[in-house]
Amino acid sequence: MNEVNTLRNMDTNTNYEELSSAVVASLGIQTTMGKEALIESLGCISLFDQKQQDYGPKNIAAFEDKTMNMLATTIRLNDKVQRLLNLLQKQAKDPSASPKNESIRDSARDVSNYGLILALLERDKWK
Repeated sequence: MNEVNTLRNMDTNTNYEELSSAVVASLGIQTTMGKEALIESLGCISLFDQKQQDYGPKNIAAFEDKTMNMLATTIRLNDKVQRLLNLLQKQAKDPSASPKNESIRDSARDVSNYGLILALLERDKWK
């Protein structure tokens, strides 16, 4: 199994935990939640990179205008938030219900990544 498939199929953060320890020390992260956020963000970045390999940058930078690209990304972000709300509402009604096609964690990572994309667009770093 190649490295990308290994990361895609990881249900635990074992490899991310090992990698994060050096970053935690370098950044001086002190809190448990800061460390947990770092571990989760590594999963987000891995997913971000996988999607860039699949789709490339043009699906985000479809317009010549930066503001239009930011608006389009915000619409995609809203779509993800709406899907996440739907999943959570279904789970609130029936705690035993689980999504069949996209997990809450997958949706949360997508929301995080669209936030990163917006920040990169705003800083003129999206290539």
